[in-house]
Amino acid sequence: MKVEAIVLAGAANAGKLQDVSDVDYEALITVAGRPMVHYVLDALKGAPSIERVILVAPRAALDRLGALGGVETVEGGA
Repeated sequence: MKVEAIVLAGAANAGKLQDVSDVDYEALITVAGRPMVHYVLDALKGAPSIERVILVAPRAALDRLGALGGVETVEGGA
């Protein structure tokens, strides 16, 4: 059986991670040259049990991430 994966990437960078990066959203913090959320998305896309990957994030974060092959995006709401 395959399942859908929904990644919530809208957390504001307002906690301890601000000491590491000044980006607006935690998912955009760069680790080894890539936004953190890319590692999560790549792992899910490579998992045989995952049929569909959906990323939910604020429009500003989605715009900064650009095209994400194999990932559907949805703008988060209140």
